[in-house]
Amino acid sequence: MSILSNELALPAYSSLSDVDAAALLNDPVIAILQPIQCYSIRRYMMLVGQWLDLKRSPSDAAEIARDALEEFDQFDITDPTVLAVLGNILDGLVDDAALSNFDATNKATILAMGDTTESRAQELGIRAVKPGHVQQARAI
Repeated sequence: MSILSNELALPAYSSLSDVDAAALLNDPVIAILQPIQCYSIRRYMMLVGQWLDLKRSPSDAAEIARDALEEFDQFDITDPTVLAVLGNILDGLVDDAALSNFDATNKATILAMGDTTESRAQELGIRAVKPGHVQQARAI
């Protein structure tokens, strides 16, 4: 409970009821990045009708994209270098004439696969907080 007690001692929680403090701690509003699974990218490309174009394109950009999607299980975009490389790969596809319908929106959709949120409780490494937990932690 000491992690929760320390968190609840912060000014942001001082005027909140136990119910409101628990709700705030459990609200998934903290944006974080997570790895993007390559199968998710391949599936997306298939669903938007771009996979065959990617497979048929003779460009270097398409070859790099195909190799990456086949070689790796995921792009761990929490690593800034990996995020930059994936961005460059997708930029190459946007510029590839053989993928005429692949545009910045497709790039943004793929990159958004790595966006998620977590709550402050999750960030602190604690389970979902209930009002009773808040009451107990404040009593310490």
